[in-house]
Amino acid sequence: MNLTGPFTAVTRAPWRRMALAAALAGAALLAVAGAAEACPMCKDALIEPGAVAQRVGTAKGYALSIAVLLAVPYALIGGIGMLLVRSARRRHGGQAS
Repeated sequence: MNLTGPFTAVTRAPWRRMALAAALAGAALLAVAGAAEACPMCKDALIEPGAVAQRVGTAKGYALSIAVLLAVPYALIGGIGMLLVRSARRRHGGQAS
């Protein structure tokens, strides 16, 4: 990685601070993960032992909704990152692929 140019000293320190802040935020989220259990209504809807066959569809629906909710932020961050990389490449004369 070539870190020469006018942006070397300016951008290195803020990125480190942002990375530290993100790491601390992630650690805080992991510390309280036990308290962030499923809502009582979702949990109670799946526990009835007599209706297991009927609840499979509900469980699959919950799983799909969780997957979609988890995928959207990653897609947004990835898209924004891609736009920033393309913009930087174009600005410095490289080709954006």
